[in-house]
Amino acid sequence: ISTLLVSAGREAEAETYMAKLPAGTKVDPNSLLNLGIKLYNEKDLTGALDKFDRVVKDNPDLATAYYYRGLTYLGLNKSAEAKADFQKLLELDPNNPNAEEAREFIKSL
Repeated sequence: ISTLLVSAGREAEAETYMAKLPAGTKVDPNSLLNLGIKLYNEKDLTGALDKFDRVVKDNPDLATAYYYRGLTYLGLNKSAEAKADFQKLLELDPNNPNAEEAREFIKSL
């Protein structure tokens, strides 16, 4: 249900359903990524970080999650954490569409 609500642009309702899930239940990583991106774009960096942390915890091989969490860390002035996430993205998927941008961030950090 939460995945359908996110895809329909009803993120607040999706979050309500996600909050009711039993502990340890995996949520579709794309739904959480989309919620995190929405929060990031709304400048709610703490909320976005919470979503990206959950995606990384539940899906440690999902390279894109590290990219978005790295961006969030940059916004929070946590350079070391951002650099580590960008490096992890490159380690997992060196040809990721965001790889070149991640390399540029790493050079500047």
